[in-house]
Order: sequence, then structure tokens, then C-alpha cells
Amino acid sequence: MVEELASENDGDDLSSIADQSSPKQGNRLSCSRVVIEVGPVSEMLTRHLSCLKCQNPLAISFPTTGIASSCKLVCTDEVKCDYVSLCAPAGADIPLDDNAGSAKMTRSVDFALNITCVLSFIACRDGGTEAERVLGLNGLPNSTAMQSAFSKIEQRISGPIQECTDEIVLNNLREEVKLTFADQTDDNNNLLCDLWLQKKLSQDQWPRIGGSTDMGWQQKGSGRLRNSKSGHALFIGPLTRKVVAKSLCSKACGKCKKWYMSHPTTEQPPQHNCFINHAGKSGAMEPIAVLAMYKCIYNQEVTLEWMACDDNSSIKAKLKWSNEDHMKNNNATEIPKVVNSNVNLVDRPNYGGIPGHVPELTFKADPNHGRKILTNELCDLALKNKTTPEEREKKIQKKQQRLIEEAKQKGKPAPNFKDDKKDYEWNLTMTKMDVRQLSKNFGYMIRTLKNKNTDEEMLNSAAAVLEHHFDNHKFCGSFCRRKAKQESGKLDEGKHCREKGKDDLLCERLQSMLKRFITLDASKEVTHSLDTCANESFNDTVAWVAPKNKVYAGSNSLCNRMSVAIVQCPNLPTIGYA
Repeated sequence: MVEELASENDGDDLSSIADQSSPKQGNRLSCSRVVIEVGPVSEMLTRHLSCLKCQNPLAISFPTTGIASSCKLVCTDEVKCDYVSLCAPAGADIPLDDNAGSAKMTRSVDFALNITCVLSFIACRDGGTEAERVLGLNGLPNSTAMQSAFSKIEQRISGPIQECTDEIVLNNLREEVKLTFADQTDDNNNLLCDLWLQKKLSQDQWPRIGGSTDMGWQQKGSGRLRNSKSGHALFIGPLTRKVVAKSLCSKACGKCKKWYMSHPTTEQPPQHNCFINHAGKSGAMEPIAVLAMYKCIYNQEVTLEWMACDDNSSIKAKLKWSNEDHMKNNNATEIPKVVNSNVNLVDRPNYGGIPGHVPELTFKADPNHGRKILTNELCDLALKNKTTPEEREKKIQKKQQRLIEEAKQKGKPAPNFKDDKKDYEWNLTMTKMDVRQLSKNFGYMIRTLKNKNTDEEMLNSAAAVLEHHFDNHKFCGSFCRRKAKQESGKLDEGKHCREKGKDDLLCERLQSMLKRFITLDASKEVTHSLDTCANESFNDTVAWVAPKNKVYAGSNSLCNRMSVAIVQCPNLPTIGYA
């Protein structure tokens, strides 16, 4: 109608059309050929809708359940007519619990809009409090009751969320096994992957995989502070970079806490779904979680052959056989021995948790962890005193001479000075730039070890970490531009980092510091082309979904948010290392 009117007025704009129209009367704006009604939807529909039975006007309303709104039409002649028309929003397929009550009751989880609202707030690191604020600021109904409804909805959808996540993790494990087997077949040309899916392989034919793991805690902490109420861990496959196992440890339960607030500790709370699955120190969560993931993978008929993790002795001690199983499996009569911190040979502590019929695994070092330890030691050296012992001795003598002269001028006896026999540690001209360059050289060297085939090549690459820094490029590879310039005779003598003649003391000190990091055994431990960057990336995602300034350990909310993080990160990245 507006287009026809505009064409009849030869291109006049809509403002001129409005000027020609008659003044506004009630909720109706009229012009020569257009009649536009302006008013609430309920009023417009009430005037134009009539009952199908008695032709009386209908009363329209929009009842709400949570944030989901329905449309309800009722005949105004309620005495003679019982006509009702109801259009409910889309329903959510959430099964009822056994003790949920009657299935005919209208619940907030019966509507898909309420479910997606809760999932959206969870994915955006928010909860019931933030949902209340959003509804209240937008003038939406049920804003004051949203916090209570939020927790109930999240509790109801927790089961389907966990089932979906478990299915995703299992599919990731199947994909990892498929890439591990590739096109391998048995004697009858049957694919080993298909036989594994059918559970027709013997234990010695089970797929052997590796991966990385790292623990993440929800509580804020620094240094050696370990007071988190919960911790989560993942096992990530090296070929798919996907989560193939997960574990969650919690020391808190919201229902138990509320019960003991009004009851003595000797009185047990009523039967409920308790979330406490760990008792002890928070630092002990990591080995327990890793052992649980190891058993979970073994139950799927997959052998975990090796693992890349932090240099954590508790994990290595936990993922061993007990002393009894070790002696039984190795036909030994003596308890295995270890070297303690005092360099004494003692009986191995009996901390092993792997069952005797499950094979042990080997551990490989995390290259990022080794680089971090080396960088910390280099930083400690750079932060030491910046003056040599000789210069310090001269300053002390100069100060003592000044004090003696001042005492003579005042007619006082000369003061007695104590001999300072403390070891004076200085940084040997070490700077922060040296720390950065040596740390970067070490990180680059680790990433090239996977391409080395002999022990000699590995040792040469390891030696290049320090020698390259001191302008000796004998052990450098093709990556070194300065070596290429030396061979071509176009070397710029003014551009190099250090010289052994001038900084021989620093070179000796750095050699002693790097010695344990560049041995052949240490180099072989990081040739697995895997690190824990993917685990660290996932921990950052969990910290976003479940902020560290909030405690979710006492409910199923933390498990739901961990599942959301797994779904959001199907392929975890590799940062500069593949």
C-alpha cells in the first residue's frame, strides 16, 4: 500500500504523505488510501479474533515459564463457552528423573528456550545471578526466580551433557586408534582397527598410544600454595590432538556443607548424589586423576605406552606396580630399590596403583617444562650481584678507610671491622638478554631433535645451544645464518653475542648449568614430538568457562562447564611444536 501511494504522489517522500493524512485518531493513523493500526499486539488480536464456537471476542494472554512464553486464547464468555487455544513453545527432550513427580506438571525444563538460555550463560562463564540481572534489566518476566530455576535446569540437563561428552571422548579415542593402526591388517587381511572395534584382538595386539597430560586447578594460587577444592585433568592424543580421557577430582559437596551447618559432624547426611571423590591434599589430585584416566583407557582395550607430563615424581610413583606385583611380575624376591635424596639406596616406597595385570608405561619429559626450569635458573644467575668480588672488596676497603679518617678527626679510636667471609655470588656479567637468547636456543634445539637419527647428531645439536651463543658455530645446522656468512667470507665481525676469551667465567658457569639439560638421555626424552601446550590451552578455556574467583566444586556445575569446554575445543592447538 505504501509503494502504491508513493507512486501516485510522483516520488514524494513519506514525510509529505504523512502531512497529507488526517490527524491521529486513537490507535489508527489514516491517509487517503492507507489505514495503519498502532497498538499492543494483544489489543489488535482481541479485536480481530473471534471464538470458533460462539463468535464472541477472545482474550489473549502470554503465560511464561522461565523465559519461554506461550500464547493462550480464551473465550470471553467463560460461563457459556469453554473454548481455549494454547500454543506452547518448542519442547525440550529431557527425560524425567525417577523422583521428579507427575509427568503432567509444567516444568521450566519442558521448553527448549529455557535450556538454551542456561547453556548460553554457562558457555559465557555466567550463572543464575547474571541471568537474573539480564532478565531484570530487560524487563522480562520471572527475573527474581531465575537464579533458583537456573540451578534446577542445570541439574536436570547435567545427565545428557555428561552422556554427550563421554560419547565425544570415546569417539576421539576411536579416531586416535584408527590413526595409530593406519592400514595394518592381520594374517587374514582384516583391518586391525575393525577387529579392535569388534573387541576381537588379544591383549598383545591392542593398540599402543601415547599422549600428554597436565592438571588444572580451579582455585587461585601462587608458588606452592595448593588449596583448590577441585582439579581437572585430560589426556590428549598425539595424532588427533583431541581429548581421549578426562578426570575430575573434588573435595567439596554443597549438600553436605549445608547439612553440617545445622547438624553435628557425627551425623551423616541423607542419601544424595555426593560430589566428593577425593580425600586428602589438593596436590595429591594429579596422580590420582592420571591413574583414573589410565585405567579408563585400559578398559577400552587400549594400552597407554608412554606419557608426556611435568617432571612430577608423584605421578611416576603412582603409575607403577606395587612392590608385591613388581616382584611377582619380574620373578624377583627382593623389594625394588631407589636412590633417595641423600644418595642412599633404599627400598622403593610402595605407592604404585596400577594393577598387576595392567602393563606399566614409560614417561617422557615435557620440553616446555624443561625449558621453563632452565630459564628460571638462568634468571637466578642474572639477578645476582652485578659487581665482581674484587670491585666489592675495593668498595669495602674504601668505606673502612673513610670511617677511620672520620674517627681520627673526632679524636676517637679507630673502629674494629669484622671480616666478611661470606661467599659473594655475582652474575658473571649475565644479562636478561642472555637469558632470552639461551632459552630460545634451547627451545629451538628441542624441536629439531625429532629429525635426528643418530646419537652424535643429537649431541651436536645440544652442544650448539651454548656454542652458538659464544659465536662458535661448529655444531650449528643450516638454520644458522652466521655460519653461512663465515663460510662465504661475508661475516660482520661487529655482530655477535659473546666471546669465550672475554667471558670465560660466564661460559664455564653456563656449561655447568646446561650440562644436565643437554645430555644424551635428556635429549632422547624430548624426541616424542609432543608437549603439554594443548593441555595448558584447555586449562585456559576451563578458567574462562569456570572463573577462578567462583567455586563450582560443590555441585555438578563444574563438571558441566568442563564438558562445555571439551565441546568448544574439539581440536586443541599445538603451539610451535608438532
